Amino acid sequence: MGVFVDEQYSLEDRRLGTLLAEQLRKVGLVVVPVPECDLVIAYSTRELTSRIDTTTPVSTPSTTLGNIGEFAYWQTHYSTTWVPTSYDYTVKGVWLRAYVMSDVRTGRANTVWEGYIGGDEAEFEKDPAGFVGTLVAYFGRDHKGRTRLTRSTSPNKPKQPIGAPSGADG
Repeated sequence: MGVFVDEQYSLEDRRLGTLLAEQLRKVGLVVVPVPECDLVIAYSTRELTSRIDTTTPVSTPSTTLGNIGEFAYWQTHYSTTWVPTSYDYTVKGVWLRAYVMSDVRTGRANTVWEGYIGGDEAEFEKDPAGFVGTLVAYFGRDHKGRTRLTRSTSPNKPKQPIGAPSGADG
């Protein structure tokens, strides 16, 4: 399989393509240059910032002091006020789409598998390999890891997982 990296991708997105190829190799898939591949993976990233409007509880103590006869007393009471607050939250995500190259070459680029993973932008930036590796672990499967994509290699041979090394079971 190949990983498509557009010439116009930013340096950050090109690095993500390299990271994606490394993660695919870690799960045992063979990655070759796109012109030589049977299956190509295209990827894209996106950041989305949302304004979150919420309320935050603020506890305020009030203390009462006094004397009853010879005894001093004090009592602290807490009241809670809910203060409206807003903040920006940014999610960064990666989408993968897989296409069979013979279809791409004939203009029928139908997606045969796609997947997405996203999370807090700061967490993604700390561990992009963890995010991409988690998504790659689901490659060729459904969201619960059950269904594998398969293709028939010939009418007389068993099905083989798409993108799997030769001789893999399907």
